[in-house]
Amino acid sequence: MDKQVVTMAVVTDKEGLVERIGHSTITHPAINYTGNGTKWAEEKPKKQEGKAL
Repeated sequence: MDKQVVTMAVVTDKEGLVERIGHSTITHPAINYTGNGTKWAEEKPKKQEGKAL
């Protein structure tokens, strides 16, 4: 999985100095797109015994 880390300062003191920094991580799977179209199943009507749909 790929990981994206976001760092941001969240707490400052009275003089504006950073006291604490918060971290957050977003994970997402790798993209495996090859540029080919999507393979769809062929749409054929199902046949029942003795009956056609």
